Amino acid sequence: MDRRAFISTLAGGLLAAPLAAEAQQPGKVYRIGSLFVGASTNATFPETTSSSVTSGARVPEGVLKGPFGSVVDGLKDLGWIEGHNITFELRIGGPERLADFAADLVRVPADIIVVPSAGVATIVRRATTTIPIVVLAAGVLEGSGLVASLTKPGGNVTGMQIFSPELIGKRLQLLRAALPTTLARVGVLSEDVAATPELVQARKKYREETDTAGRALRLELAYVTVRLAEEFDTRFTELVARRAQALLVYGTPFMFENRTRLAALALLHRLPSIFEQRAYVDAGGFMSYGVDVAQILRRGAVFIDKILKGARPADLPIEQPTKFELVINLKTAKALGLTIPPSLLGRADEVVQ
Repeated sequence: MDRRAFISTLAGGLLAAPLAAEAQQPGKVYRIGSLFVGASTNATFPETTSSSVTSGARVPEGVLKGPFGSVVDGLKDLGWIEGHNITFELRIGGPERLADFAADLVRVPADIIVVPSAGVATIVRRATTTIPIVVLAAGVLEGSGLVASLTKPGGNVTGMQIFSPELIGKRLQLLRAALPTTLARVGVLSEDVAATPELVQARKKYREETDTAGRALRLELAYVTVRLAEEFDTRFTELVARRAQALLVYGTPFMFENRTRLAALALLHRLPSIFEQRAYVDAGGFMSYGVDVAQILRRGAVFIDKILKGARPADLPIEQPTKFELVINLKTAKALGLTIPPSLLGRADEVVQ
Protein backbone atom coordinates (compact mmCIF):
# COMPACT_ATOMS: atom_id res chain seq x y z
CA MET A 1 0.00 0.00 0.00
CA ASP A 2 1.45 3.38 -0.94
CA ARG A 3 1.81 6.24 1.57
CA ARG A 4 -1.21 8.20 0.26
CA ALA A 5 -3.54 5.22 0.44
CA PHE A 6 -2.22 4.32 3.87
CA ILE A 7 -2.83 7.82 5.22
CA SER A 8 -6.39 7.76 3.82
CA THR A 9 -7.00 4.41 5.45
CA LEU A 10 -5.74 5.47 8.86
CA ALA A 11 -7.64 8.76 8.67
CA GLY A 12 -10.84 6.83 8.10
CA GLY A 13 -9.92 4.50 10.92
CA LEU A 14 -9.46 7.35 13.36
CA LEU A 15 -12.83 8.81 12.44
CA ALA A 16 -14.56 5.48 12.70
CA ALA A 17 -12.91 4.25 15.91
CA PRO A 18 -15.65 2.97 18.22
CA LEU A 19 -16.20 4.44 21.62
CA ALA A 20 -15.52 2.16 24.55
CA ALA A 21 -17.96 1.67 27.39
CA GLU A 22 -15.87 3.89 29.61
CA ALA A 23 -16.42 7.08 27.62
CA GLN A 24 -15.46 10.51 28.96
CA GLN A 25 -17.13 11.15 32.28
CA PRO A 26 -18.47 14.69 32.84
CA GLY A 27 -16.67 16.43 35.67
CA LYS A 28 -13.87 13.86 35.94
CA VAL A 29 -10.29 15.07 36.13
CA TYR A 30 -8.13 12.64 34.15
CA ARG A 31 -4.57 11.81 35.12
CA ILE A 32 -2.13 11.87 32.18
CA GLY A 33 1.04 10.02 33.08
CA SER A 34 4.10 11.18 31.17
CA LEU A 35 7.39 9.30 31.22
CA PHE A 36 10.42 10.77 29.49
CA VAL A 37 14.16 10.40 29.39
CA GLY A 38 15.92 13.47 30.74
CA ALA A 39 18.63 14.63 33.11
CA SER A 40 21.02 11.72 32.57
CA THR A 41 20.90 12.17 28.79
CA ASN A 42 19.17 15.54 28.34
CA ALA A 43 18.01 14.09 25.04
CA THR A 44 14.31 14.68 25.39
CA PHE A 45 14.33 17.80 27.53
CA PRO A 46 17.50 19.77 26.82
CA GLU A 47 16.31 22.55 29.17
CA THR A 48 16.04 20.12 32.10
CA THR A 49 19.22 20.19 34.15
CA SER A 50 18.48 17.69 36.92
CA SER A 51 16.38 14.60 37.51
CA SER A 52 12.87 15.43 38.57
CA VAL A 53 9.67 13.71 39.61
CA THR A 54 6.61 15.91 39.65
CA SER A 55 2.98 15.18 40.40
CA GLY A 56 -0.14 17.26 40.30
CA ALA A 57 -1.60 19.95 38.13
CA ARG A 58 1.35 22.07 37.06
CA VAL A 59 3.93 21.09 34.48
CA PRO A 60 7.35 22.65 35.28
CA GLU A 61 8.25 25.64 33.13
CA GLY A 62 11.45 23.98 31.90
CA VAL A 63 9.43 21.08 30.52
CA LEU A 64 6.96 23.41 28.81
CA LYS A 65 9.90 24.90 26.91
CA GLY A 66 10.82 21.42 25.71
CA PRO A 67 8.99 19.09 23.31
CA PHE A 68 6.23 18.24 25.79
CA GLY A 69 5.03 21.84 25.59
CA SER A 70 3.68 21.12 22.10
CA VAL A 71 1.60 18.25 23.53
CA VAL A 72 0.21 20.51 26.26
CA ASP A 73 -0.63 23.20 23.69
CA GLY A 74 -2.35 20.62 21.48
CA LEU A 75 -4.43 19.42 24.40
CA LYS A 76 -5.47 23.00 25.20
CA ASP A 77 -6.71 23.43 21.64
CA LEU A 78 -8.87 20.35 22.15
CA GLY A 79 -10.37 21.62 25.40
CA TRP A 80 -8.14 19.79 27.88
CA ILE A 81 -6.94 22.29 30.48
CA GLU A 82 -4.34 21.44 33.08
CA GLY A 83 -5.83 21.74 36.57
CA HIS A 84 -9.38 21.79 35.21
CA ASN A 85 -10.19 18.48 33.51
CA ILE A 86 -6.69 16.94 33.36
CA THR A 87 -3.64 16.76 35.60
CA PHE A 88 -0.17 15.53 34.73
CA GLU A 89 1.82 12.88 36.53
CA LEU A 90 5.20 13.68 35.03
CA ARG A 91 8.31 11.57 35.46
CA ILE A 92 11.67 12.58 33.99
CA GLY A 93 14.89 10.73 34.67
CA GLY A 94 17.76 8.71 33.37
CA PRO A 95 17.26 5.35 31.65
CA GLU A 96 18.05 3.49 34.86
CA ARG A 97 14.97 4.99 36.55
CA LEU A 98 12.37 4.44 33.84
CA ALA A 99 11.15 1.01 35.03
CA ASP A 100 10.53 2.34 38.56
CA PHE A 101 8.78 5.40 37.16
CA ALA A 102 6.58 3.23 34.94
CA ALA A 103 5.53 1.13 37.93
CA ASP A 104 4.82 4.32 39.88
CA LEU A 105 2.52 5.66 37.14
CA VAL A 106 0.60 2.38 37.18
CA ARG A 107 0.16 2.68 40.96
CA VAL A 108 -1.12 6.29 40.74
CA PRO A 109 -3.03 5.14 38.61
CA ALA A 110 -2.72 7.17 35.43
CA ASP A 111 -5.64 7.08 32.99
CA ILE A 112 -3.20 7.19 30.07
CA ILE A 113 0.61 7.17 29.78
CA VAL A 114 2.47 9.26 27.19
CA VAL A 115 6.01 8.29 26.13
CA PRO A 116 8.47 9.62 23.52
CA SER A 117 9.66 6.41 21.88
CA ALA A 118 9.14 2.71 21.29
CA GLY A 119 11.95 1.94 23.73
CA VAL A 120 10.23 3.74 26.59
CA ALA A 121 6.89 2.24 25.53
CA THR A 122 8.41 -1.23 25.89
CA ILE A 123 9.39 -0.44 29.49
CA VAL A 124 5.90 0.85 30.30
CA ARG A 125 4.27 -2.12 28.58
CA ARG A 126 6.07 -4.43 31.01
CA ALA A 127 4.32 -2.59 33.83
CA THR A 128 0.82 -2.52 32.30
CA THR A 129 -1.08 -4.10 29.44
CA THR A 130 -4.32 -2.29 30.27
CA ILE A 131 -3.55 1.43 30.72
CA PRO A 132 -3.47 3.10 27.24
CA ILE A 133 0.02 4.10 26.06
CA VAL A 134 0.52 6.84 23.45
CA VAL A 135 3.92 6.94 21.72
CA LEU A 136 4.71 10.42 20.43
CA ALA A 137 7.56 9.75 17.99
CA ALA A 138 8.58 6.11 17.75
CA GLY A 139 11.36 5.29 15.36
CA VAL A 140 9.87 1.85 14.73
CA LEU A 141 6.66 0.32 16.10
CA GLU A 142 5.95 -2.18 13.35
CA GLY A 143 7.65 -5.44 14.28
CA SER A 144 8.51 -4.27 17.78
CA GLY A 145 6.02 -6.56 19.50
CA LEU A 146 4.16 -3.54 20.84
CA VAL A 147 1.51 -3.54 18.11
CA ALA A 148 0.00 -6.24 15.91
CA SER A 149 0.10 -4.00 12.82
CA LEU A 150 0.11 -0.33 11.88
CA THR A 151 -3.53 -0.32 10.84
CA LYS A 152 -4.79 -2.41 13.78
CA PRO A 153 -2.50 -2.09 16.83
CA GLY A 154 -4.60 -4.55 18.80
CA GLY A 155 -3.24 -3.84 22.29
CA ASN A 156 -2.83 -0.88 24.61
CA VAL A 157 -0.22 0.96 22.49
CA THR A 158 -0.79 3.45 19.67
CA GLY A 159 0.73 6.70 18.40
CA MET A 160 3.17 7.94 15.76
CA GLN A 161 5.91 6.06 13.89
CA ILE A 162 8.46 8.39 12.27
CA PHE A 163 10.71 5.79 10.60
CA SER A 164 11.24 7.19 7.08
CA PRO A 165 14.26 5.57 5.37
CA GLU A 166 13.14 6.97 2.01
CA LEU A 167 14.25 10.42 3.21
CA ILE A 168 17.91 9.33 3.16
CA GLY A 169 18.05 9.84 -0.60
CA LYS A 170 16.49 13.27 -0.25
CA ARG A 171 19.16 14.30 2.25
CA LEU A 172 21.95 13.22 -0.07
CA GLN A 173 20.28 15.14 -2.90
CA LEU A 174 20.23 18.25 -0.71
CA LEU A 175 23.95 17.90 0.02
CA ARG A 176 24.52 17.59 -3.72
CA ALA A 177 22.43 20.73 -4.29
CA ALA A 178 24.49 22.63 -1.71
CA LEU A 179 27.79 21.56 -3.33
CA PRO A 180 26.75 21.00 -6.95
CA THR A 181 30.21 21.00 -8.55
CA THR A 182 32.51 19.61 -5.87
CA LEU A 183 30.72 16.87 -3.92
CA ALA A 184 32.06 13.40 -4.66
CA ARG A 185 32.38 11.64 -1.28
CA VAL A 186 30.03 11.74 1.75
CA GLY A 187 30.78 10.47 5.24
CA VAL A 188 27.94 8.58 6.93
CA LEU A 189 27.98 8.52 10.73
CA SER A 190 25.81 6.08 12.68
CA GLU A 191 25.58 4.72 16.18
CA ASP A 192 26.96 1.23 16.82
CA VAL A 193 24.89 -0.37 19.57
CA ALA A 194 23.38 -3.71 20.43
CA ALA A 195 19.73 -3.44 19.45
CA THR A 196 16.43 -5.28 19.17
CA PRO A 197 15.75 -7.19 15.92
CA GLU A 198 13.38 -4.53 14.60
CA LEU A 199 15.97 -1.80 15.12
CA VAL A 200 18.62 -3.92 13.43
CA GLN A 201 16.24 -4.30 10.49
CA ALA A 202 15.55 -0.55 10.48
CA ARG A 203 19.26 0.21 10.39
CA LYS A 204 19.71 -2.27 7.55
CA LYS A 205 16.99 -0.45 5.63
CA TYR A 206 18.74 2.89 6.22
CA ARG A 207 21.97 1.44 4.84
CA GLU A 208 20.21 0.02 1.78
CA GLU A 209 18.54 3.37 1.05
CA THR A 210 21.84 5.21 1.49
CA ASP A 211 23.67 2.85 -0.87
CA THR A 212 20.92 3.14 -3.50
CA ALA A 213 20.83 6.93 -3.33
CA GLY A 214 24.63 7.14 -3.38
CA ARG A 215 24.81 5.09 -6.57
CA ALA A 216 22.10 7.18 -8.22
CA LEU A 217 23.95 10.39 -7.37
CA ARG A 218 27.36 8.90 -8.19
CA LEU A 219 28.62 9.58 -4.69
CA GLU A 220 31.20 7.53 -2.82
CA LEU A 221 30.18 6.78 0.76
CA ALA A 222 32.47 6.48 3.77
CA TYR A 223 30.67 4.70 6.64
CA VAL A 224 31.85 5.07 10.24
CA THR A 225 30.17 4.07 13.48
CA VAL A 226 30.46 5.38 17.01
CA ARG A 227 29.58 3.69 20.29
CA LEU A 228 30.72 6.24 22.89
CA ALA A 229 30.84 10.04 22.89
CA GLU A 230 34.58 9.84 23.51
CA GLU A 231 34.97 8.33 20.02
CA PHE A 232 33.60 11.29 18.07
CA ASP A 233 36.96 13.04 17.64
CA THR A 234 38.58 9.87 16.30
CA ARG A 235 35.69 9.17 13.91
CA PHE A 236 35.78 12.67 12.45
CA THR A 237 39.53 12.40 11.98
CA GLU A 238 38.92 9.11 10.16
CA LEU A 239 36.34 10.75 7.89
CA VAL A 240 38.79 13.47 6.94
CA ALA A 241 41.47 10.86 6.27
CA ARG A 242 39.01 9.08 3.97
CA ARG A 243 38.52 12.39 2.13
CA ALA A 244 34.85 12.91 3.05
CA GLN A 245 33.57 16.26 1.78
CA ALA A 246 30.24 16.32 3.62
CA LEU A 247 28.47 14.44 6.43
CA LEU A 248 25.20 12.54 6.74
CA VAL A 249 24.18 11.53 10.28
CA TYR A 250 21.66 8.80 11.14
CA GLY A 251 19.57 10.15 13.99
CA THR A 252 19.27 8.32 17.34
CA PRO A 253 18.65 9.59 20.90
CA PHE A 254 22.42 9.29 21.45
CA MET A 255 23.16 11.46 18.41
CA PHE A 256 20.50 13.94 19.47
CA GLU A 257 22.05 14.21 22.91
CA ASN A 258 25.39 15.03 21.29
CA ARG A 259 24.01 17.31 18.56
CA THR A 260 25.98 20.39 19.67
CA ARG A 261 29.24 18.46 19.66
CA LEU A 262 28.45 16.90 16.29
CA ALA A 263 27.75 20.31 14.78
CA ALA A 264 30.96 21.75 16.24
CA LEU A 265 33.11 18.86 14.98
CA ALA A 266 31.57 19.04 11.52
CA LEU A 267 32.39 22.74 11.39
CA LEU A 268 35.91 22.19 12.75
CA HIS A 269 36.62 19.61 10.04
CA ARG A 270 34.92 21.67 7.32
CA LEU A 271 32.20 19.09 6.64
CA PRO A 272 28.81 20.47 5.56
CA SER A 273 26.39 18.31 7.53
CA ILE A 274 22.78 17.20 7.19
CA PHE A 275 20.59 15.74 9.92
CA GLU A 276 17.06 14.45 10.52
CA GLN A 277 15.75 17.22 12.79
CA ARG A 278 15.98 20.99 12.92
CA ALA A 279 17.25 20.83 16.53
CA TYR A 280 20.64 19.86 15.06
CA VAL A 281 20.58 22.99 12.90
CA ASP A 282 19.66 25.11 15.90
CA ALA A 283 22.74 23.59 17.57
CA GLY A 284 24.94 24.72 14.66
CA GLY A 285 24.49 21.98 12.07
CA PHE A 286 24.38 23.01 8.40
CA MET A 287 21.07 21.50 7.21
CA SER A 288 18.24 19.21 8.29
CA TYR A 289 15.47 17.50 6.40
CA GLY A 290 12.88 15.48 8.25
CA VAL A 291 9.68 15.45 10.21
CA ASP A 292 8.09 18.57 11.59
CA VAL A 293 8.51 17.59 15.26
CA ALA A 294 6.02 20.17 16.55
CA GLN A 295 3.35 18.77 14.20
CA ILE A 296 4.09 15.20 15.32
CA LEU A 297 3.76 16.11 18.99
CA ARG A 298 0.51 17.96 18.44
CA ARG A 299 -0.84 14.83 16.74
CA GLY A 300 -0.03 13.04 19.97
CA ALA A 301 -2.55 15.30 21.68
CA VAL A 302 -5.20 14.07 19.20
CA PHE A 303 -4.55 10.47 20.24
CA ILE A 304 -4.82 11.42 23.92
CA ASP A 305 -8.07 13.29 23.25
CA LYS A 306 -9.65 10.34 21.45
CA ILE A 307 -8.68 7.85 24.15
CA LEU A 308 -9.91 10.05 26.99
CA LYS A 309 -13.21 10.32 25.10
CA GLY A 310 -13.52 6.54 24.96
CA ALA A 311 -11.60 5.26 21.92
CA ARG A 312 -9.48 2.15 22.42
CA PRO A 313 -5.76 2.19 21.54
CA ALA A 314 -6.28 -1.19 19.88
CA ASP A 315 -8.51 0.49 17.28
CA LEU A 316 -6.45 3.64 16.60
CA PRO A 317 -4.10 3.05 13.64
CA ILE A 318 -0.47 4.06 13.96
CA GLU A 319 0.12 7.28 12.02
CA GLN A 320 3.17 8.20 9.98
CA PRO A 321 4.29 11.76 9.16
CA THR A 322 3.21 13.45 5.95
CA LYS A 323 4.94 16.81 6.39
CA PHE A 324 8.70 17.30 6.21
CA GLU A 325 10.78 20.45 6.55
CA LEU A 326 14.09 21.67 5.18
CA VAL A 327 16.04 23.98 7.51
CA ILE A 328 19.33 25.67 6.54
CA ASN A 329 21.77 27.45 8.85
CA LEU A 330 23.24 30.39 6.93
CA LYS A 331 25.65 31.27 9.74
CA THR A 332 27.17 27.79 9.52
CA ALA A 333 27.25 28.00 5.72
CA LYS A 334 29.21 31.26 5.96
CA ALA A 335 31.64 29.73 8.46
CA LEU A 336 32.18 26.86 6.02
CA GLY A 337 32.79 29.31 3.19
CA LEU A 338 29.73 28.08 1.28
CA THR A 339 27.49 30.13 -0.96
CA ILE A 340 24.06 28.50 -0.95
CA PRO A 341 22.51 28.37 -4.44
CA PRO A 342 19.34 30.52 -4.59
CA SER A 343 17.38 27.52 -5.85
CA LEU A 344 18.19 25.63 -2.63
CA LEU A 345 17.42 28.59 -0.39
CA GLY A 346 14.09 28.93 -2.14
CA ARG A 347 13.18 25.36 -1.16
CA ALA A 348 13.93 25.89 2.54
CA ASP A 349 11.04 25.98 4.98
CA GLU A 350 13.17 27.97 7.37
CA VAL A 351 16.55 29.68 7.22
CA VAL A 352 18.49 30.16 10.46
CA GLN A 353 20.50 33.39 10.29
